[in-house]
Amino acid sequence: MPRNDVTGLFTRVSNNFSEPVVGTVIDPVTATSLFDDYDTGLSEALAWHQPLRVVTAAGAVTVSATEAGVALNKTVGAATVVNLPLSELRNGLPITVKDLKGDASTNAITLTATGGELIDGSATLAIVNDRGYVQIFPLVDETGYYSGP
Repeated sequence: MPRNDVTGLFTRVSNNFSEPVVGTVIDPVTATSLFDDYDTGLSEALAWHQPLRVVTAAGAVTVSATEAGVALNKTVGAATVVNLPLSELRNGLPITVKDLKGDASTNAITLTATGGELIDGSATLAIVNDRGYVQIFPLVDETGYYSGP
């Protein structure tokens, strides 16, 4: 089962992400544990629901391999480049980028892939709607990202 499916099922099991789920999370279709390694699987599922780092400083932003993403609330509005880590470093976890300031229609936010990787077949992906956001997921072959809902 792909990691995104596992975390999707996990969100239906737990309604309160501030409290860890105790016990085994069972796939309702196969009636088996969703996590071969319970500790690793649980931490990966919870990582999807971590808060975003809020960025207020000017300049380009780099998303680390382990953070959930960034919310851009620049003190002074300006176009912003968001540099992405290599997809292979994400362990299947998505990245969320949000226009918290609400000025992306004037100051575009451009996600930029690293190391020759692509996002939906392009080197960049832009957020151009005020208060808009994008969530991207590593491709299964870890050669780039695709954008999701």
